[in-house]
Amino acid sequence: MTDSIWAFIAAVPSELAGLPTWMLNGISIGGLVTFIVAGLMTSRLWTKSQVDMLREDHKRDVSDLKERYETHLNRTIELWQGRTEDAIRREQEWRGVANRWQEVSENLGAAVGDMQDQSATTLGIVQEMQRVRYHGRAGQ
Repeated sequence: MTDSIWAFIAAVPSELAGLPTWMLNGISIGGLVTFIVAGLMTSRLWTKSQVDMLREDHKRDVSDLKERYETHLNRTIELWQGRTEDAIRREQEWRGVANRWQEVSENLGAAVGDMQDQSATTLGIVQEMQRVRYHGRAGQ
């Protein structure tokens, strides 16, 4: 029967239904007992041991989660430390290359300076020879 029929039966006075009072009261009490029993069967009653098991499971899950996050953080830190050390190593290598290039450029600069002095002296000698030759022909 549906709920509306039960409500109607429970609401009808026994004299109108032509039934004895105890029968309608029994139906009402039976419906109430049925409702309570069905509610107890479908609801979840927690015992102390079930609550304790649930708490232990929760503690275990939380500790597993903490361990997983700590592992992740440790791996991330190790990865970044490795990258930092690699970057420092590469920077030192490039610094060495830059220092060698600076030495080469200084050596080339010094060599060019000497060559420039030598070329200026050679140019002075050639100019003097041309002057002497030009003046020597002009005077003949």
